[in-house]
Amino acid sequence: MVSWTLSERLNIRIVSTWPNHRTKTLAQLKVPSTITYVNGKMANWGYLNTSKDEILNPFWILYTGTNNKTPSGELLRIEKLLKQNNQAVEVVVADYLRKIWHHTLEDIRLGCSGKMMNDLTIRAGITVPDLSSDSARDDLRKAAALAGMPNNAILISYSEAVVSSMIRDLGDSRVWVIRNS
Repeated sequence: MVSWTLSERLNIRIVSTWPNHRTKTLAQLKVPSTITYVNGKMANWGYLNTSKDEILNPFWILYTGTNNKTPSGELLRIEKLLKQNNQAVEVVVADYLRKIWHHTLEDIRLGCSGKMMNDLTIRAGITVPDLSSDSARDDLRKAAALAGMPNNAILISYSEAVVSSMIRDLGDSRVWVIRNS
């Protein structure tokens, strides 16, 4: 799920205008982390992919890693698709992030009602699995830079993001326990 806010308002807007997205239920607002390539060039992403496409989930391989001693069928399938399309994992992740980033910037432009985009300082945060490796985080930072995201983009674990939100919304005078499910 992608969301944004202007710091002076803290009105959080969830991006829900994904290309080819037909439903608007809260559970379906998250754009699929999928991308397809045809002849080495990015063809579709997110909801634009169809069941007929040979779909890649770039984050799955980023967090699972190619150094897995017992590769699963999914890992082997993804590695085969990467090789067929002459793509590196970081480039595939960057291609996907670039699409998300550009779409989100357009959503911000439309939602700022009169504010000039050039006047905004935009910061970005990307959530990562709690147990993601340092190398996966480094690869994600590289991919974010390749995608044109701000250099000051931060990576924050899912649990850290939830705690930060709870403190913002409910105050920091309690002990918060989070279970990532």
